[in-house]
Amino acid sequence: VVRYSSTALERSSRLNIRETFRSVSKKTSAAPNLYLRHYFFLENTVQHWYHIAEELHDRAEEAR
Repeated sequence: VVRYSSTALERSSRLNIRETFRSVSKKTSAAPNLYLRHYFFLENTVQHWYHIAEELHDRAEEAR
């Protein structure tokens, strides 16, 4: 049985891109687009992992 933390999923879905962008742009003014691109890449990767975990969870439930 695959288990994953629903609180981690909720936490990742509550990320506020405006706050993230502001905090990144305050730290550096160089290439904010690079940081945004990296942020979206990481967010997409995490969401992909959750999608896989949900599929595996559903398959395990169906097998019962």
